[in-house]
Amino acid sequence: MGYCQFCGNIIGDGDGFCQACGSPVSGYQQITPQFQQAMMQGQQYENPQYQQAMTQAEQYGAPQQAMMQGQQYGMPQQFVAPENLANIAPSGKQKNKKVLLIAIIAVLVVAAGGVGAFFLFGKKKPKEAEQALKNYFEAVNSLDMNAVYDACYPAGSTADRKTNVSAFQFFTRELLFMQGIPQGLEMMRMDHDLMTAYYSDYGYTGSYSDMAEEYRAATSDSSRIKEAMPGFKASYTLKKLEKASACEISYRNGLKYVDVDNIEEHIESQYGIQIENGEVYAAEIGIYWEYNGMPYGNKKSWWEIDAFQRVTENNQNFNSYESTIDYFDQQVYHTLIYKCDGEWYVWNPYIIKNAQVWYIEMH
Repeated sequence: MGYCQFCGNIIGDGDGFCQACGSPVSGYQQITPQFQQAMMQGQQYENPQYQQAMTQAEQYGAPQQAMMQGQQYGMPQQFVAPENLANIAPSGKQKNKKVLLIAIIAVLVVAAGGVGAFFLFGKKKPKEAEQALKNYFEAVNSLDMNAVYDACYPAGSTADRKTNVSAFQFFTRELLFMQGIPQGLEMMRMDHDLMTAYYSDYGYTGSYSDMAEEYRAATSDSSRIKEAMPGFKASYTLKKLEKASACEISYRNGLKYVDVDNIEEHIESQYGIQIENGEVYAAEIGIYWEYNGMPYGNKKSWWEIDAFQRVTENNQNFNSYESTIDYFDQQVYHTLIYKCDGEWYVWNPYIIKNAQVWYIEMH
């Protein structure tokens, strides 16, 4: 008779393996007088290998009982080495817990996704309204006044389609987002050096008087609009799109702004149309445009001309080429998009800018 050096269990003379931990009889040692004395006194036997087995059992969470004086260590039937833990199949309870945990996680993920989807997509944005905005800018890029009006008003509308202005005036004066330094230069009648640079950068050649005359002829003839605005193109970035009823809308009447409580009724009375199912949306957009490869119609070399510097030096928005481009880049514009007879339109062609005639506050 002896004891197991791994778990301390008593081993019979004919045993080939420890009945407690399964260790081979190589871990067998005869009971010594010291061990018998410890058992009699109720003390724990201090065998190094036995202590190592206890430490490993504690480290890897093996179930055990506290050693009572005079009692043997209740080691589990099999001690599992760390490298073999992954190969042991979980018990039925462990499987059930794992399945339950996965189910809980799945429910939480679905719930979180639903909440996120509500905030991201809860306010449905009609694709048709976005398409109407796209159609409008396609019309603007065509430099066709009638195409722009068609993108804004349905047939039969009483909206004023201005016929007393040239196409050049329409695009550079009527469309608010197009108003900038280049148009102001011509109106302010700058000196010859400045205007010569202006005309030549827009593709005109010859003497100053020749360029000035050709410029006037091209800009006053709507059939020559593409010649008057070479390389023109405009693009937009949609920043916000929401129901107009959720916005604060007002317009300027003289020196004060008047609140519009019902924009649907206002558009209907102004244009003589019937809006379908109250479908009016407010859009906030950024707009980029250029002539002949010049952002917002400006060329950096203009700021090297004395006359130009004198005009712009006291305006922090335009006193350098970089500040001018940055100013236009930061501008935000608004418009309304409405539905009539199954079609969507952009409300008036002018694209409003806050604090200019109309004011739209979006949330």
